[in-house]
Amino acid sequence: MKPGDRFGLLTVLVQVNSCVKVQCRCGIIKDVRRNHLYSGATQSCGCLRRLSTHRLFTTHGRTNTPEYHAWRGMKQRCYVATTDSFPRYGGRGIKVCKRWLRSFSNFLKDMGTRPSQKHSLDRKNNHGHYTPLNCRWATSRQQALNRG
Repeated sequence: MKPGDRFGLLTVLVQVNSCVKVQCRCGIIKDVRRNHLYSGATQSCGCLRRLSTHRLFTTHGRTNTPEYHAWRGMKQRCYVATTDSFPRYGGRGIKVCKRWLRSFSNFLKDMGTRPSQKHSLDRKNNHGHYTPLNCRWATSRQQALNRG
């Protein structure tokens, strides 16, 4: 093993007994056991695991967006009986289509991003369900006119 040898994202800087000083592609320098490099047990400073974990647990990366909050609120109004607005939605039989109920990504694909802060989720037909054909982003003025 000599300086410049690569193991995964690690480049050997210097070997000291059974340990090797390596530099990760991300810039971190650390000491690693030589046999861990040969066996493949160590391939990065840990950044590879952090990246893999982030990818594994991140489904859409849009949890803190107005669209996500609208999607979540829509589901709560229709399916959580302890929600204050449940009687006006789920209590009246209003449902969310299966495509949206199971997937925020599908909701976002169908609705797109909210046009402005003045817009919120609206059903065109107040007696209809939450579906791509019955929903839109509307201003409070548009919603006030939609009471039928």
